[in-house]
Amino acid sequence: MIMETSALRVTYDNEREASSVQIRPSSGQNNRRKRLLELFTPNVKYAALSIICLLIGAGFSTLFINYTANSCYNTASYLLEAMDTTIDPCDDFYRYACGSWEKKFPIPKDKGSISTFRILEDKVSSILKGLLEKPIKDDDNQATVKAKTMYRNCMDTAQIRKIGEVKLKQIIKSLGGWPVIEANWKPSNATIEELLGKVHRRYGLPILAKVFVGIDNMNTSAYILKMDQPAFPLLSRDNYIKSNKEMLRKAYHKYMMQTAALLGAKRSSLAEELRQVLQFEIQLANATIPEEERFDEEKKYNKITLPELQILIPELNWTQYLQESLGPNITLLPNEEIIVSAVPYLIEVSKIINRTDSQILHNSLVWRVVRFIAVLLVDDYELNLFEFSRLLLGIRSQGDRWNECVESVNTNLGMATGSLFIKDHFDPNSKKIALEMIHTIREAFNGLIDKNPWMDSETRKIAKEKANVMGELIGYADSLTNVSILEEEYLNLTIVPNNYIENDLNILHWAYMKNILLLRKKAEKELFTFNPTMINAFYDSRRNNIGVFFNSFFLLFFYGSLENFLRDIPYIYIVFPAGILQPTFYSQHYPKSLNYGGIGTIIGHEITHGFDETDHSPSQIRVRGTLSNFKDFAEAYQCKLGSPMNPIEKCNVW
Repeated sequence: MIMETSALRVTYDNEREASSVQIRPSSGQNNRRKRLLELFTPNVKYAALSIICLLIGAGFSTLFINYTANSCYNTASYLLEAMDTTIDPCDDFYRYACGSWEKKFPIPKDKGSISTFRILEDKVSSILKGLLEKPIKDDDNQATVKAKTMYRNCMDTAQIRKIGEVKLKQIIKSLGGWPVIEANWKPSNATIEELLGKVHRRYGLPILAKVFVGIDNMNTSAYILKMDQPAFPLLSRDNYIKSNKEMLRKAYHKYMMQTAALLGAKRSSLAEELRQVLQFEIQLANATIPEEERFDEEKKYNKITLPELQILIPELNWTQYLQESLGPNITLLPNEEIIVSAVPYLIEVSKIINRTDSQILHNSLVWRVVRFIAVLLVDDYELNLFEFSRLLLGIRSQGDRWNECVESVNTNLGMATGSLFIKDHFDPNSKKIALEMIHTIREAFNGLIDKNPWMDSETRKIAKEKANVMGELIGYADSLTNVSILEEEYLNLTIVPNNYIENDLNILHWAYMKNILLLRKKAEKELFTFNPTMINAFYDSRRNNIGVFFNSFFLLFFYGSLENFLRDIPYIYIVFPAGILQPTFYSQHYPKSLNYGGIGTIIGHEITHGFDETDHSPSQIRVRGTLSNFKDFAEAYQCKLGSPMNPIEKCNVW
């Protein structure tokens, strides 16, 4: 699904569909589990809970049973209440197992969706709120001080009200003004390449193209400059070009006018000028390559030199644009090599820019910056944003301010918040248990490979080698417990009291330049870190690694999407953060059956990503498709041959 921060500035793709447990009962326990599940009716629910917990406790010490009793009852109750026992499991096991879940967990008014991932994320946010609201102490490390200061600044709406709009107007002036709010605007001497590069470097905002430093896929010990197509404010290409999205585009145009009016726009031509801005954005979005056409990694690996890029796309001065984007601390080489992932896009967008009136270009560029910063402001700015986001994201009310501020701090300073989280909210013993699960599931996967009739012996050997070379990181990176490393991470980031807008902009620039300054360095394995509070996992299809969503600014703003990030980090592991290693996915006090049905499902899911194309099927299909092709399931539930969950023709890849 598409998710955006509560400030509506960051957009990124993330797998957060409603979680569904794919149950694979062993043959020796099929009938017992079937009979047990038949007990799950409202009249005997308490009895069923007792039976489940007695079975779970079998073989464990009295101390363990007493310690886990509440957890057991809560978890069993959660599972039972999600079920719809009026549905025949042989007709639709997804509805049978999860049919009542949405009734128990309706979509919150301030959210566009709900899932088990979201519920756990809300729990982690509440924990972080408590940690960030604690007073700053003399013995707090500098990373913690900066995180707590940033949170307080975000919560101080009076301070934002006082200086926020003033700061935005200063930024507009620094860009040469904004024609839509100035009666006698005159263009500056700066070229469009200079302005685009300046905005990219100062605010990490790619308007023309994303410029960033990543690993050369053909030489993973070296960093290289990369370019790709950017993201756009309406989140998807379809929102700009599909006829059924016209209402959304009208709402976006209205939001443009409202924001400009708050900044003093009074021109009679305002609506038309901003309509031209929207049309320009539509042209740029239409020039992007659809995501479904970007799966072929070889097509995206276009390594060319800077002179070759200039010859290929002569409409723009690429040396000027790139040098301005990189800043004074990195000097482009005469034959600088660049990997351009979206050549057709850059060719087309350069032609569009070349034929567009300079005032429209300037209006468009400044609007993107205004929108980018206006989401941080309060009062009417915030209200107008909410009205627009009702259509864009499907939310029905504004969320709590504290939740927005926690998300902002956790997104931008994830290592700092993560270090606070793991101190008191993650048992190190969970790392050992989770690691054992990964090894067991990988061993089982290798067993499936051995039995696959459609692989020859050489292919089986290579497939198993691929599965076996995955590394692991569980819970958190060890660097988060090292104060020196933690403080070094944020050493060059300036966070001052009582200036939320300035601090936010400092983070944008700091994170962008942190990445850019890697260009002349050797790629090091130790550079990879991750935020342990994140509730997700992923697979890097090109590097055969599984990882957790890396929650930091440069991923969200700079790479634009999780997929782009994965293509440019060479040493990612099988990573399951502390945030996701919690109930209902996992608990060290759960029996193995619950852990394998929860986090184990996710582990297996990510491992198999190494052997499929990409993307994900809907959660319902993951359950129905898997179990209807699973012979043991049909036997356990005595499903008649030819029933929906026991079709005559079956497909079994793994």
